[in-house]
Amino acid sequence: MTAYEAIAEFIQKCWDEDRATLQAAGPGEIAWLTYLCPDGQMGYTTVAHRHHEEGPWVANGKELKEPASFRVIFNRGRELHRLTQNRMILQEHRPDRSDPTRCRVCTSAAQGFHTRFRHPCRTVRLLASEYDDRPGYQYSLWAPD
Repeated sequence: MTAYEAIAEFIQKCWDEDRATLQAAGPGEIAWLTYLCPDGQMGYTTVAHRHHEEGPWVANGKELKEPASFRVIFNRGRELHRLTQNRMILQEHRPDRSDPTRCRVCTSAAQGFHTRFRHPCRTVRLLASEYDDRPGYQYSLWAPD
């Protein structure tokens, strides 16, 4: 197995696990909500969820009034889209046909020559680094520079 195949297999297994978890979670989003006091000062914040973008915020089984502001910290659709984009990035950084030990995208212009980076390139290692706490992550080989 090549260095690229090893890291790509690891990353894709992690992404498959993430996708299965996201599919099981169902639609919706989770956010930090901020509520203000009558004088305009921050009153309190809470975490709540809603099943769709136009739906009401709910916390502890109770529907909440509209917050002064909110910051979405989890959106299933967004996370699924991110996984798809990351798969496209991994595919783009596949091995070069003329030299399978090198990335087909990443190059270095050292001493006037364009040299392709050895695999796994930094981009692929960065994709894997999100999962550095998972079994199978090879820190000595895959840690980003």
